[in-house]
Amino acid sequence: MDMEKKSKLNFKTALLLFGCVPMLVAILIISVASISRMEKTMEKMSFAKLKSAATEVAVWYEYDIINNNLSLDADNPDDTKFIDSLKKQNIELTLFQENTRVMTSIADTANPTGRNIGTTANADIWAKVKAGGEYESADVKIDGVDYYVYYVPITVNGEVWGMGFAGEPRVSVLREINSVVQTIIILAIVIAAVFVGIIIVLARIISNSAISASKALDYLASGDITTTVSIKSHIKELQEIAFSVANLQQNLSNIINSVKQTSNDVADSANNVSDIARSSSENCAQINFAIDELAQGSMSIADSCTSTATEVDTMSRCCDSISVAVDNLSNASLEIQKANEDASSYMSTVLSASEKSTKSVNEIADVIHETNASISKINEAIALIMNIASQTNLLSLNASIEAARAGEAGRGFAVVAENIKELSEQSARSAEQIRGLANEITTKSTDSVKHADEIKVIINDQQNQINDTQKKFDILSSEVSKSLEAIRDISEKVTELNNVKNIITSNVSDLSAVSEESAASTEETTASVSTIAQSVEDINSQSMDLKDLAGKLVEQVSFFH
Repeated sequence: MDMEKKSKLNFKTALLLFGCVPMLVAILIISVASISRMEKTMEKMSFAKLKSAATEVAVWYEYDIINNNLSLDADNPDDTKFIDSLKKQNIELTLFQENTRVMTSIADTANPTGRNIGTTANADIWAKVKAGGEYESADVKIDGVDYYVYYVPITVNGEVWGMGFAGEPRVSVLREINSVVQTIIILAIVIAAVFVGIIIVLARIISNSAISASKALDYLASGDITTTVSIKSHIKELQEIAFSVANLQQNLSNIINSVKQTSNDVADSANNVSDIARSSSENCAQINFAIDELAQGSMSIADSCTSTATEVDTMSRCCDSISVAVDNLSNASLEIQKANEDASSYMSTVLSASEKSTKSVNEIADVIHETNASISKINEAIALIMNIASQTNLLSLNASIEAARAGEAGRGFAVVAENIKELSEQSARSAEQIRGLANEITTKSTDSVKHADEIKVIINDQQNQINDTQKKFDILSSEVSKSLEAIRDISEKVTELNNVKNIITSNVSDLSAVSEESAASTEETTASVSTIAQSVEDINSQSMDLKDLAGKLVEQVSFFH
């Protein structure tokens, strides 16, 4: 990207080139055209001035020629006063008789009169004037000096008597022309300097605004949404771009901060669920241990009942043994009751942990839904960016159309329109990238919602199973209490054991049934606890997945700072 920036003109240079070059070319063309036209105009003015002077010579002497009063004394000031009257204006006057100079203001030191008298004009000139025409030229040599000249005929009685002449040294005419040319060149340089200065000031104002907008977008592209760049411009379109960039930065800042906070909340909730799952797994292990003890106690009761049924006929001879056995049975029942109470307490703990898991999962689901809502705000911001880019692109198109209408004068504005179009396309591409990231976050967030719902279903099933197990423990506790009451009756009536043998047999049968039922309940409880343990493992696994997803989300939004 840096290589591309270095290989292209910057905005200020482009404005200066497209502003100054056409203006300088126009001034140059106008100056050249003005100089060329001015040279021609001044030549015409010189010839007009010379024609007027030559005509005055012809008119001045024509009356004296007609009346034979012509005086041509070169030493007489009165005779030379008129012929020398325009010498201060660098205009030489000459009176020709036919082709010969008879009176002139042109000096000639070799001539005794000090004037160029007695010399002749070019035969071609005299031929044209003699025919009644006038003659002008910008390149006639007189005594080795180049002159601008004008000849007019002097007519007497219908015939050409001679010529009236007016001439100005070519050097004098060129000096005047060069003076005007220098004035035009100086004026063109001053105008060019003034307009270049104005263009430089305007280019600096416009380019500073564009550079500030570019810096703001560079900060956003690098993930920095906190640095604020002040953008001021007197151009409406650039000011609108500045407002759009500021709004984009503010909206992105709000959205990214919200997503970051939500991501952190999801990560914290995932950690809480993981901790609760580990605690539930430990509680299940303790419940399994208690159930194993309860199963062993149930098996002991079953064995005792079987032995009692077999030896009921010899009960009378073994009262002492029975008494000892009853004591042992009473102790075993107490242990069963204690184990039952411990198991019930553990089940309450599991139930409480399950309720906490449900609450945490619900909180996670709510956080994820809030994340989806925040992501929808990102989509709204993206839509806003796309709308701005579309409007900017339309503005660029309108500017290009207006520049095309303006022709050569609008080429600079066309470059501005092209740069605005590129900025619009870059904004659209950046919005598409943000939209892709938002869609990816939405997909992952939707998966998190799905996993949270699955966890919620599993925990609800777990709670139902825990409730069923709790009911079974209540039944077991009731049966253990009945066993204790029966054992106490047996102990009190050991002396009457022989008389109530049938009753004892019946009670032993009931106790055997209770033992079998207790064993069956223990097996069911063991199966339920295994299911709960598996569910807790699933919760732990899914909470770890949720934690990973939250970590990825935090990592993705950490690009913005």
